[in-house]
Amino acid sequence: MRRPPRENRKMACCRRGAFPVKWIALWRPASRSRRAIPMLKLGCVPHLNARPLAIAFEADPGVALAYDPPSRLAQGLAEGRFDAALMPVIDCFREERFCIVPGVAIASRGRIESVRLFHKKPLADCRFIGLDQHSASSNALLEVLLRTRYGLAPVLETADPSTGSLHQSHFDAFLCIGDSAFHPAYQSLDAIDLGEEWEAWQKLPFVYAAWVTARPDGLGDLKNRFIAAREAGLARAPAIAEEAARRFRLDPAFVRAYLTRLVRYDLGPDEERGLLRFNELAAALGLCPRRTEIHEYIG
Repeated sequence: MRRPPRENRKMACCRRGAFPVKWIALWRPASRSRRAIPMLKLGCVPHLNARPLAIAFEADPGVALAYDPPSRLAQGLAEGRFDAALMPVIDCFREERFCIVPGVAIASRGRIESVRLFHKKPLADCRFIGLDQHSASSNALLEVLLRTRYGLAPVLETADPSTGSLHQSHFDAFLCIGDSAFHPAYQSLDAIDLGEEWEAWQKLPFVYAAWVTARPDGLGDLKNRFIAAREAGLARAPAIAEEAARRFRLDPAFVRAYLTRLVRYDLGPDEERGLLRFNELAAALGLCPRRTEIHEYIG
């Protein structure tokens, strides 16, 4: 077959579908796989009990994960710094547009060990109690227990238990959440486990934190994504426990039990009932607005 003249060769190639490589590179639209995928921006509480829920995202190229104290996560979510955050549930009650992603939470049914009120004298004699400045839900839970369950009205002030010096302060008692509850300086004091007190009183689980978003949809299947991350994280619980045991100088067996038995990572019907009951009691004290249902992310 005779080749077409050079000036007509491009049109002949077009008719045959045989583009030279350099023409294909200039003409071909960007493939779907090469299009920029929006980065999912996640915020998370920086505590040991959140590690099984967050560790899978640390190496995920599609996720930008940032750790912030619980008291700052709601602000980051409201400002748009995060698409979703593992944050205190009390802050979800306080903001109408916040939605809880169902399926995953940080909860307990009874003793949890990492939300404790350390006290130097009998609780009824405590006049000054320190709240954890990094907490939100646990501070509200303590106030509900003090005022509604025990009928006490001590002076409440915020403090920083991470310094390890509150046992030498003017406080008669002080709340520690998360890693601060394991501080060696506090372990000789008597302590009340707030998860245990709540369960003995209400016969329900208590939910401390959940994945929350300010967007009712548009972020894809967050529920299953967070469930998959939880399962991957719990599979690594022994390694997480070994690392934490060294850091906090704790018994590795205790840390494994803490992550796999004391902390519950489900958000099911019982946990939802516990959430609504906590909301009812906290709202009665003016700590948050009353909610009759949980606003859920629908995907």
